[in-house]
Amino acid sequence: MSNELKALEGTVVTTSDAVSAWKTNQAKIETAIADANDRLAKAEALRKDFALDANLGNVQATTAIAKARAESTNAEHDLSDLQHALSQAGVKLAEAEAAAIQARHHLGRHQAGLLMRQRIRVAARIDAAIAEFSAAYSEFDDLGHKIKTMPDLLARNLHGMANSEEVDGNRRLRSALPRVFLRFFVGALHEERPAMSLEASEIQTWALAPLVEPTTAAA
Repeated sequence: MSNELKALEGTVVTTSDAVSAWKTNQAKIETAIADANDRLAKAEALRKDFALDANLGNVQATTAIAKARAESTNAEHDLSDLQHALSQAGVKLAEAEAAAIQARHHLGRHQAGLLMRQRIRVAARIDAAIAEFSAAYSEFDDLGHKIKTMPDLLARNLHGMANSEEVDGNRRLRSALPRVFLRFFVGALHEERPAMSLEASEIQTWALAPLVEPTTAAA
């Protein structure tokens, strides 16, 4: 693993942790707001309960209302502060989430770059295979032309025309190609021949005993 990849992965972890931390902070503030609202509701209820007795001069009621008023004031101030804190925490959370998204994006681009470079190496292997195939096909085709020059080798129809398709071998070659090649030639005619390696079909066409076991197979 490269140092750059480690750094990018580390940034993803760090920014993700920051998002989690700000979500936790936000949840704590929301809990504190709920608690302040509960304190305010209880203080208001006490003031209502002791309002009459305090107005009639009951000392205990007057003391209770004074405490309730103080608690109500504190709760209201706490709510105001907590609402500011919740708003600020929301901003921090949004910033953390944006940083986390950016970190994941940078990591994704780096990982995609690694895959792209790997694909380029594979493409070079395909280029080499294409070059080898082209050379082999050129030799295969040249041998077919030489076979056609042999006198009286090909069967002729009623009109005296020779069937050179079997010598050309192009249909046999097409049937030997892996079916994945159809992805590149979508409009090509369907090949009715059964899938078979070109080596095996050549042996079958010329009715020869194989020198060795066929070495390739259609995929």
